[in-house]
Amino acid sequence: TEEAHDVQHIIWYSVIQGSYAYDGPEAAGTWLSEGISPDLTLQIAEIPEEAEAGVSGRTFTADGGVSGLSGDIGTFLFDSFQVWPAEFGNSCPEEPHGMISVRDEDGLWYDVVFDGSEPWSSEPVLTSLCDGCGSVYFRGENLGEACVDVSGLISDVGVAPW
Repeated sequence: TEEAHDVQHIIWYSVIQGSYAYDGPEAAGTWLSEGISPDLTLQIAEIPEEAEAGVSGRTFTADGGVSGLSGDIGTFLFDSFQVWPAEFGNSCPEEPHGMISVRDEDGLWYDVVFDGSEPWSSEPVLTSLCDGCGSVYFRGENLGEACVDVSGLISDVGVAPW
């Protein structure tokens, strides 16, 4: 017979939407003076160590983006961007799943497509693709790679992320 387990899950969920701008002296030089417009959903799901031995860990998911930024990147978007640990069966925890798109100050879009496993999928990722680097595309042309360290997004199990 199978034993039933009461596995505790903790979910942190944030939806950030609207337009933020303030021109008072207190905002000078801060993000409030830029007039940013986020439409962003962030989620962390966690199974703590005490819930079930050997299955603890965190997942991180981001969808949406932020526009109105100053500098080289004016807008960024997350498209099903997900990070999840080996403890949950991920064959490639070093690399996220999904895409990040950025629009530069000239209005040109660049896409970074990652090869990581889709969460909860049993499909393994080829070892050669599991390098923490995504392919960068501009108008369909591959420009090379962008490498990231996503370990910080799912570390600190048991600590509130925000």
